[in-house]
Amino acid sequence: MPSPVNPQLQSPLFSLPYEIRLHIYTHLYTISSSPISLRCSPPSTPSSLSLLATCRRAAEAEHHLYELNTFEAPFDDPSHLAKFIATTPLTRRRWIHSVYIQVPSGGMMLGLLASLREGLPGLRQLTVRRRKNIHYVNLSDWTLLMANMVDELRGMKNLVQFEIAMPRPVMPLTDWEKLRKSKLQVIDDTLRAAARHNQTV
Repeated sequence: MPSPVNPQLQSPLFSLPYEIRLHIYTHLYTISSSPISLRCSPPSTPSSLSLLATCRRAAEAEHHLYELNTFEAPFDDPSHLAKFIATTPLTRRRWIHSVYIQVPSGGMMLGLLASLREGLPGLRQLTVRRRKNIHYVNLSDWTLLMANMVDELRGMKNLVQFEIAMPRPVMPLTDWEKLRKSKLQVIDDTLRAAARHNQTV
């Protein structure tokens, strides 16, 4: 049986009214280096989050950490997101409102969308950045999987803001690449429309 939480009555912080403590927590738990990586490994440098690890009383505002910051799903290994979801209680995952992802392919995009829909039910804002510019993006990959991506986005019932972009081209576009870009823009507009659909149902 866990020991009771120490009320920390000697602490100047916990002697303050709860409303004032909430203002302090807002500044304390807003991470300037956001987005925070959704990895299952501890940070390598000290941070304000140490308070959560050393003082159970401070958990009264733990939700601020999740609600105020943007989290990034690592693109190098999708299993990190799956592990995070599997090891993080649903209560905490519901507090995550904003996520940033980088995707090298349409297949990776679809897999991450499925994981986010299932694992982060409170997600409100999703920002996607393709890692490849129009010179190298696999257009057929995105075209074939677009309908599935639309289904995943519509399944995110709390999503109210969605954006997708890609790096600027490093060379002038050929006519063929301009055509590819226009087709990709249609796909992106379709995905944005799917996210807006959640605001009207």
